[in-house]
Amino acid sequence: NYRGNDGSDGQEEFGGAEVADVLNLIETGKKHPRWDGENIYLIGWSRGGMTTYQAIREGAKVNAAAILAGIADMHRFAATRPDTQKRLKGAWDGQGEDPLDRRSATRWPEALKDTPLLLLHGDADRS
Repeated sequence: NYRGNDGSDGQEEFGGAEVADVLNLIETGKKHPRWDGENIYLIGWSRGGMTTYQAIREGAKVNAAAILAGIADMHRFAATRPDTQKRLKGAWDGQGEDPLDRRSATRWPEALKDTPLLLLHGDADRS
């Protein structure tokens, strides 16, 4: 679970510090004796897709990533889910860059250009 969710320690930031957790998980995985030394892949659903985009932007060197119904535009997501923006406003205060821009891959697509991505959405997806 991401920090601050379902009993996990830490504060929920919805695309904040948990990105560092994903980057640290990759480094931890590299130390596993069964890692082949070559292959690293990411997969993210919904909010995990947003986190996957951010991890790539922050330097995750992966062979490829799959995003399933991932949040790519937090401005649009927040407009359809005002409860999320209201609930997380305190967690987002003081983070410098516009917190919605920071979490929106649509604002920085050039950061993803070197990573093969599989994007999956259905016509019944609401956001």
